[in-house]
Amino acid sequence: MNRIVFFALICSLFALFSCRDEKQAVPEKETHQTTVTAGAKGDRLTIAVSVPAGHHAYLDSGKEGVLIPISIDWKEAIAKKFIQATPRSVAIPDGVQDEQMGARVLRGKGDFVYEARFDKLEGQTIKVRSQICDDVKGICYRPTTQDIPVVSVK
Repeated sequence: MNRIVFFALICSLFALFSCRDEKQAVPEKETHQTTVTAGAKGDRLTIAVSVPAGHHAYLDSGKEGVLIPISIDWKEAIAKKFIQATPRSVAIPDGVQDEQMGARVLRGKGDFVYEARFDKLEGQTIKVRSQICDDVKGICYRPTTQDIPVVSVK
């Protein structure tokens, strides 16, 4: 009987140490998407985009037309009657021209400002699609679409 208890104790200790949490050995996952917020005040909607350091996002599709720029999908907002029609663009970030890609890129932060008549703000979201590229590694990550809650700005 003592041998069985001893054997069970050894097996339990072995299982405990072999299944321990290894989180410290694994580096934190890098973020490969933009941070986006949306705020409405009066008839203006500002969509603020922040690109992680060492990365860029495209503001247009480039000279070949194959790059994926930051874009807002208004269809769902119109269907929900959050807005009546596609808003008029008032301002977009200037960005910088990337001569190699033939496109304007956004590094850091930028605001997209639109004018529209908003019928109901509470609980509404805007779909924002973006793709970021790593400046150091020279790679672009898969595009992501985020549902961004719209908040009322006072």
